[in-house]
Amino acid sequence: MNKKLIIFLTIILAIAAAPFQAAAINDVTINGIVNFEILTADTAVLTTVLAQSGGQVTQLAVQTNYIDITLDNASTITFNTTAAGEYIRIAKQSGSNDYNVSPSCPTSTATLSGTGAQVVLRLEVYTTDICSPVSGGGGHVSVFPTNTSIEILDNNAQPAECVESSQVILKLLANNATSMVISNDQNFLGAEFEPYNEYKDWQLIAGDGLKTVYVIYRSSTSDLSNKLSDKIELKTSGCEPLPPVPLPPEEPVITEPVGGLSFGDLLKAPEFETVYFYTNVGKRNPFPSRGTYDSWYEDFSQVKIVSIEILSQIPLGKNMTYKSGVKMIKIQSDSKVYAVDYNAVLRWVASEQVATDLYGPDWNKMIDDVNPAFFMDYTIGEPLYQKSDFPAELLP
Repeated sequence: MNKKLIIFLTIILAIAAAPFQAAAINDVTINGIVNFEILTADTAVLTTVLAQSGGQVTQLAVQTNYIDITLDNASTITFNTTAAGEYIRIAKQSGSNDYNVSPSCPTSTATLSGTGAQVVLRLEVYTTDICSPVSGGGGHVSVFPTNTSIEILDNNAQPAECVESSQVILKLLANNATSMVISNDQNFLGAEFEPYNEYKDWQLIAGDGLKTVYVIYRSSTSDLSNKLSDKIELKTSGCEPLPPVPLPPEEPVITEPVGGLSFGDLLKAPEFETVYFYTNVGKRNPFPSRGTYDSWYEDFSQVKIVSIEILSQIPLGKNMTYKSGVKMIKIQSDSKVYAVDYNAVLRWVASEQVATDLYGPDWNKMIDDVNPAFFMDYTIGEPLYQKSDFPAELLP
């Protein structure tokens, strides 16, 4: 390997940030954890592949839907997928057979090593696991960290937006995690994996200002979470106390329904198409779409026709959202599909396999497109990497 030219991490990251511009770099040394974004080879969905710290190869050629890796006898590099249901495939393109791939049938992780003359290997990501047999046991089973988060606490382990000392405590949550790597640097320069713990003492970078801490979790099957981060203000001269939160203006408490109606009624004025749900706090929440209404009711037999004068006496509330678990939803401008959890929380369904496990082989018939204007009525929660991540009682 030519040692005169070493391409540093910042240049590698520039390529990773623009996945659809083909690029090749020579004599690569990776000193952190680098993200490469490519399309899956079989479904053309954007995904992220991580190259591990310590990798050294002769050349990386990043293309739209694959990466060509040139190895020689001094080369070694490890790649990981970052999403459930996505698997690495390695195939020789040219050169000698003097190389090793471990494990021999990689799925979500693969370490490539050159042992002799130069060889070019192609890395692709598929949504079908070729390492698992069609029937019977065996095969690699990926287990990804789920419900992941990081929170920076003060040195008394209390939530804070500002701290006066660079010594803080990290609250680190992840199901299925056995190890983690933490850094003040987004590229994890010099960082190493360590055993997973829920709390960890941590030193922020010195100097006043906004500080960020990053973490990646790893499971027992070597599958990685996405990179997560949290921010906190360091002000050694003293943090200003937060101003008191102003109380919202008091609204009249409605204890009796108007016009002989009952809380829980479905209401509609004859002049308009919109149906409202009469809440127990005395407001009328509109159903913003037919799909939203159909997720709650089979027909319109329960709708009461009331005058516009009666409706005007009832304050307008927030939009109704899809009933939890009944349907998956998406917007046309985004390919991601979401399951609806309790309290209008959207959970991204990370793969077709998870969708099948949740809603059966006809899962693609259980998706409604939602107007982007109404998408704001929901909040985004943790992704679903397996069926057990979603409340079983909500499934049809």
